[in-house]
Amino acid sequence: MENHKILLNETINTISEKLYFGVKKEELEKEDILYLESSLHGDLVLAKNRNNTPSQVDIELLFKAISYNGEQIVNVLNSK
Repeated sequence: MENHKILLNETINTISEKLYFGVKKEELEKEDILYLESSLHGDLVLAKNRNNTPSQVDIELLFKAISYNGEQIVNVLNSK
């Protein structure tokens, strides 16, 4: 929520199809990465999912990413 507005109103299926959650892969394009944070397991990313292969939604990572880059994430989710 921002100024009492809901920023994200999508199903888990839509989120998992349009966004990739996981450890950074070599084949990810830099411009597709919407949020990145370092962890003990490597760099965790939330990125545009170009191949629409569903990934496991990480709610904590999604919350942090929306707090950091909400408008761009919403734009990706609203794209066709």
